[in-house]
This record gives sequence, structure tokens and C-alpha cells, in this order.
Amino acid sequence: MTGRDLRLVAPACVAWAVAWVLTLVTEWSLVVAIALSVVAFASIVLSRRRAVAAVAVAASAGVLVAVAVCAALPGRESDALDEAAEVGGVVEATVELTQNPRIVTASFGPWADDAESTRVRFDAVLREAEVAGSTVRGAIPVQVVGAVDGALPVIGSRVTATATVRVSEPGDSSAYRLFASESIALVAPPPGFLGWADPLRSGFRELTATLPGGGGELLPGLAIGDTSRVSTELDEAMKVSSLTYTKLRRLK
Repeated sequence: MTGRDLRLVAPACVAWAVAWVLTLVTEWSLVVAIALSVVAFASIVLSRRRAVAAVAVAASAGVLVAVAVCAALPGRESDALDEAAEVGGVVEATVELTQNPRIVTASFGPWADDAESTRVRFDAVLREAEVAGSTVRGAIPVQVVGAVDGALPVIGSRVTATATVRVSEPGDSSAYRLFASESIALVAPPPGFLGWADPLRSGFRELTATLPGGGGELLPGLAIGDTSRVSTELDEAMKVSSLTYTKLRRLK
């Protein structure tokens, strides 16, 4: 590795450090962006030396990350959903699946003894929700837990659910968790440009189903973005090691 290559280490480390901090305290994103902007500007103005220029580049990398987080925040938050989460309120939500459902083996809710329902968990974006008389619209990332009667929905499908809402833990890919109190209902199949690929995804899942260990669970996600085979145990282990599957999927 040459000296020029090593100059990239500091900006990369600063960018990763800022990203890690802001996954835990996202509300600091604007403050961090301003502070690092001041550092970068001061470094450029006050000195022409290479060492100080390196500080400016590293600070600029951190600014880019902080600005990206700051720009994404409005799309992840909702005052109405926050209030509903505080009081245990119920929402009528319409969501679009971004992940094929994972079957949940643990019993929960009113379907614990219902053999006709399949208990599932999946990631989605919240398109619309009725919350205490107000309507929330957008593309808020959520995780839905509930039961489905009949065939499972697939990526791109729209479903509705009557659910209680909880704020997700810092660092989670979802902003909220929705726990359905009634069966999740399909309202629209995936659009054509997504629906045609579902048989291909299903075939790939079947081919990789016999592969052993965590690698077999991860392969569909790395190849086609399907994390439905990732077990709860593996997901938790990856979070502990700061290597969530969401990060792996973005490396595709």
C-alpha cells in the first residue's frame, strides 16, 4: 500500500465513526454536520500544510455522512406515530413489503392456537396510516409482526393491518414496529416489474435451503436481497457484532 493509499484511511475512519454514532443518536446529525463543516472550513482557511488538508478531507467525509442522515430523518419520523407509541395506541396501516415474510415459530397474540394462521414478521414501508383521527402518508420503514390467513404476501405487495405501534431500537433499519392485533390482509399484489421475479426468488430460496449454517441463511440475502431465511438468532448475533443484515444487503 502506497502513501497515497494511506491518505484515504483517515476519511474512511471518520465517515464510519460518524455513521456509527448517528445510528445511535440520530438527533445529533445536524449538530455533527455543522461542527465538522466548521472544522473543514477552518482547516482550509488557516493552513496550507498537507497534514491540515488531510483533516479537512476527513472532516468533509464526516459532513457528507451527517448530511445524508439529516436528510433521511424526516422520512423516518412521524409525530403521530410517536404519540401512538407512547400511549399504546392502535393504527390502521397500509404497508408495502420490502422483504418476503419470515415465519415466526414462537406463539403470540390471539393466533397462538389458530392452526389456520401463519405468524410472520417482515420489513416494509408504511404508505398510509390512520392514527387517532389523522392520516400519515409517506415511506416510513417499519417492521410488521402478525398473522396471515392463506398464502403469504411477497415483496412489493400491499397489505393492511390493525396494529399497535412501538418505536424501534436505535440502529434498527426500521423506524417503528407494528404488532398486528388482527390478521394481516392483502390489498394489492406486487406491480408487474416485481411480480415476474418472484418465481425466480422462490426457486433460488429452494436451491439454497439445504445449505448448512449461517452462510446458507445469508446467501439469498446477499444474492437477491431476500432475508426471509435469516433466523432470529443469527440476526441478533449480527447486531451484537455491529454487522446487521441490512448493511450486508447494501454491499451487493
